[in-house]
Amino acid sequence: MKPEKSSLIRQAREVQKGCAGFKLRIMNRIVNSIYDEALAPFNLTLSQLNVLTVIIQAEPISPARIGKAIHWKGRLFRAI
Repeated sequence: MKPEKSSLIRQAREVQKGCAGFKLRIMNRIVNSIYDEALAPFNLTLSQLNVLTVIIQAEPISPARIGKAIHWKGRLFRAI
């Protein structure tokens, strides 16, 4: 392995160890998988549950207002 590449790998490992964003992303994936597993019998994902809760609370509601309520930009229709 080239010295530059091993140095880059070492730096990446250090970032991975100390980066709060990296750790939060991993925790988010773990929590999402727990919810997705619990919601599987209902054929729902956590994203879909979020959309449903907004719809139920604010019915009738437009897709734009749903997206605004859950702070999504352009990902709403992928979730439902």
